[in-house]
This record gives sequence, structure tokens and C-alpha cells, in this order.
Amino acid sequence: MSAFARIRYKLYGAAALVVVAVVGYVAVGLFQQEFVSYDKLTVKADRSGLILEKDQDIKFRGVKIGKIADVKQVEDGVLITADVERGNLEMIPANVRATIKAKTAFGAKFISLDPRPQPTSRRLSSGDALRADHVASEANDVLENLQEVLHTVEPGKLNAALSGLATGLEGRGDELGKTLVLANAYLGRLNGHLPTVKRDIAKTADVAELYADVAPDLLRVLDNATFTSGTIVDKQDSIDTILRDVTTLSGSVRQVLVENEQNLVTALDLLRPTTSLVARYSSELPCLLRGLDNANKLLEPVEGGTSPYLNLNVGFLPGAEPYRYPKDLPIVGARGGPGCYGLPLLKPSEVPTPYRQRNTGTNIFPEGRDDRLGPGDPPLVTHLFGPLAQPKSEVGPR
Repeated sequence: MSAFARIRYKLYGAAALVVVAVVGYVAVGLFQQEFVSYDKLTVKADRSGLILEKDQDIKFRGVKIGKIADVKQVEDGVLITADVERGNLEMIPANVRATIKAKTAFGAKFISLDPRPQPTSRRLSSGDALRADHVASEANDVLENLQEVLHTVEPGKLNAALSGLATGLEGRGDELGKTLVLANAYLGRLNGHLPTVKRDIAKTADVAELYADVAPDLLRVLDNATFTSGTIVDKQDSIDTILRDVTTLSGSVRQVLVENEQNLVTALDLLRPTTSLVARYSSELPCLLRGLDNANKLLEPVEGGTSPYLNLNVGFLPGAEPYRYPKDLPIVGARGGPGCYGLPLLKPSEVPTPYRQRNTGTNIFPEGRDDRLGPGDPPLVTHLFGPLAQPKSEVGPR
């Protein structure tokens, strides 16, 4: 290996060491946030409490926006210097509330900035000072106060009471919370009805007297209920049998439904077009049924009732028009709609009902013509021999 090559490799090694050192420095600097620009903010408080140290968080609406740079004691309290990441102060109202809170019961504290109900339009700027109006109590203060209570209260009785309370509340935290929220809502509504409640309480005496009057009836009902419950007890074997049979039946029905689940779905799907058509024409069904009932009442005397004869009005009907292609070809997807056409009760002048042209491709009578005979039309003799053969009582305009 030549001397030049050795020198080159040494330079490579030195360059690699420099790169590693630079990367390490940058990594440490990034970890320690040495390259982040900060704005200064001071917070003054009567006391800082325990474990409020350098590098603890400062948060706005629960989001970390910086860290505590220094905590020092002054004559009338403590002065806390905070480093806020540049750009965050522009979002914080100038009248923001500063409090010193604890992360846990025994954990370190941090500064929390919370907007007031009516924030100002002015924003904080670098160098502004805030006053902390609340510092969270430490666990040692709580324990000190608790010690004074324990000196007054007998520990044995307190332990028994707390044990019973803990047993009663175990596993019921959610239910208790919901109950308290519901009770708060009820009390809030009740406040607006206190005058009514007072008036109702005043009338309680009248209600009590009423219940006193009906007390014998209530006792009689309770006595009957006792007899009924005794009957149920006497028939409990039969009731058990019925319940078992119902359980067995429900199991069988469930098995049938499970096995035929897809078949039921398919059947209902196949019935969809039919039910849709029936639903579309459902308005015709009531008038049709009532019309059939009226027709049955009218047909009874025509059929003679209890007599052995028929009452008929016989006449000739002209022949229908012959089939013509392609005029009478059926139409696929013909349009129409429901209609009662005078039903359930037709007047004599409405019989026969006018023929209606349909969009089906085939009509018995040409459009605008109806050759059907109705009541009062010329009798058979007139059709055979002309109008001169018509009886005189029937000749004339109609």
C-alpha cells in the first residue's frame, strides 16, 4: 500500500469520527431541545409547592407548549421563569389563568394555562408576567389534616364505616356517577317547581284522608291478591310444566327459523313484487268488497229469493270488434292505476259504467264508442222489427 493510500484512509477515518461527533452532538441537542427558539414568560406565585423543578411542563389547554427554565424565591413568594416555544404565545389570551397543578398525588407539578370564560383579544408576548392564583395541595398537607381527623375520630369505628362503604360501592362507580348526574338533573328541574311542590305537600292531608276512606277496599284487594298467590303456589307444578313446554317450543321454533333463514329471506324477496302490486291497488279492495256485498243484496231478488224463478232483463249485445294487427298487440309494462269506478254503490243511471280505454293494447270498443246495452235500452222486439214495433208507451224521446 502506498503512502498516499495510507494518508487517504487516515483522512477517511478522521472524517468519519468528525461525522459521528457531529451526529452525536446534533442528536443530544435535539433531545435537549437546544435548537428550539423560546419566548420568555414569568409566573409569580405565593408558593411553588413540592417538586416544581426545572424542565417541568407548561401547558395550554392541556397541550405542552414549553418548559420551566428557572424557579427562584423572592421576598413575597416565588418567581418562575418559563420558556415557551416561539409562536405559541400568539394564541394565548393576555388574561389567561395560571395555576400550578400536580400530575399525580405524589408526582411533579407543572404550570397550566387555562382561558377564562371571557378571554381578551390581546395576546401574550415575550417577557409578560402572570400571577398564579392557585397551587395544588400536596399529599403531605392532606395527610397532616387527616392525622388531625384521626386523632378526633375513633379509628376502629372509622375503619368499619369505611369498609362497609367500600363494600357497597365496589364495582358500582359508573352506576353511582350516573345516579349523581341524574339526581343533579332532577334537582335542577325540581327547583323550578318548588311552589307547586309546597302546594302539593299542603294537599297531602286531603289525599291521606282519601286513602283512609278507601283503605278497606285496598285491604280487600290485598286479600284477594293473597288468595291469587296461593293459587299460583298450588298450581306451580302445572305452571312449571307450561314454562318448560314454552321453552321447548321456543327452541324448536328457533331451530326451524335458523334452518330456514335463507329460505324465509328468499320467500320474502320473491313476495316483494306481489306485495308491491297489492299495496298499489290496495285502495280498490274496500270499495270492491262493499260493492260485492251490495251486489249480493241486489242479486237475491233477481234470483227469486225463496221463489222458484229468476227476474231477468234479456237483450242482445252487438259483437265486439275483430282483432286487428298490429293495433291490438298487447303492451308490455302497461300503465294504469287503482280506481273504484263508482263502487261500492252505483246509481241506475250509472249502469253500465262507461267503458274506459286502457293502455293494454286491446280495447273492446273503439275509442269514443260504447255499444253496450243498459237498463231502459230498446227491448228485443225493437231490435228485431225496428222502432215501429216498440210499444206506444215506450215510444218517444229518452
